[in-house]
Amino acid sequence: MYIGHHPSYLRICVEAFLEVEAKVILATPKIMIAQKHLGERLSSLVKFETTANLKDNSFFEDLISVTKKHKPQNLLILPFDEFISSFLRRVFLGSFPLEQLNGLISGIYFRPRCIDPSETGLKNWIKKVGLKKLLKRRFFSKLFINDANLVNLNLFESSSSVFQHIVDPWEKCRTYSKKEARKHWGIPSDKKVFLFYGTGAYRKGLEVALKAMGKGITNENNYLLCVGEISPKGKVGEMIEKLVQAGRVTLIDRYVALYEEDMAFSVCDFVLLPYINHYGSSGVLSKAASHRRPVICSDEGLLANLVKTHKLGLCFPTKDATYLANVMNSTRGKFSNGLAKYADLTEALNFKRTLIDNLLN
Repeated sequence: MYIGHHPSYLRICVEAFLEVEAKVILATPKIMIAQKHLGERLSSLVKFETTANLKDNSFFEDLISVTKKHKPQNLLILPFDEFISSFLRRVFLGSFPLEQLNGLISGIYFRPRCIDPSETGLKNWIKKVGLKKLLKRRFFSKLFINDANLVNLNLFESSSSVFQHIVDPWEKCRTYSKKEARKHWGIPSDKKVFLFYGTGAYRKGLEVALKAMGKGITNENNYLLCVGEISPKGKVGEMIEKLVQAGRVTLIDRYVALYEEDMAFSVCDFVLLPYINHYGSSGVLSKAASHRRPVICSDEGLLANLVKTHKLGLCFPTKDATYLANVMNSTRGKFSNGLAKYADLTEALNFKRTLIDNLLN
């Protein structure tokens, strides 16, 4: 197993294997960071090995070396997308650097554009050709995908046993009272609070949310809480500063502990997902459902489909800040039943069961 930028997935996967008394070897270039995310208890039950970074040429040699040393039953690579992207290009060109590991490797494929018929272009075609070659060799043990529709398409011959749907899970959480949470964040009780949770990357759409908050049509009681490693710069930084000075925004610009994450979801009335050209699911959606908080989401891709299908909130045209401002003002709808059912569907127990049933049983 290899750690990437999905610490919650790392924790849940390690817990799943340890709960069935499997031996876990965690191969990573950043052992101290892995231990931080796992916590003292889980770290004490795991054996660590050092490897190069996923994108380094020596990573393949390190992976083969660790496999020869420990002879694992399965190799689960996280984050799989960073590994598979360059690997498929190599296979397309005729290289096969991990032939010794044929049939061992599994991964959680977050953005499987190369198996999506709606995704076109030369890059996707190259990856699709590479993937077909690997599937013919039965190279993968399992490829887990969040989008059940893609799994059901079964576009590749002899791939029905490889692709497996898996939910985007949420970890155990505690929902605090709004009164307690608002006291924690210093937000007045009369505000309607919208949460933006995550990074400040352009594709996350923070600028769209800030523009909506700055529109003259926006209700004065609307309030935005931004939590995560956002690092606002340039225009976005100026917009945040202006809204903070106006008493409309609170910025928590850092990685937060789990209890603060729970506080952030507890304090809000809606969670904003104003993503731009987003592909795949989002852990924030599952977290929102676990706290029974409806979302306002860009109307594109799997995320919008999940929101509409399961009645988890409202959608707006991507990048349309005026439309978003109007939605934030109205926020009409009944979502409690849909949120509760989706939370049950995506709880970590179901994720673990799928993982264990497919890799160890």
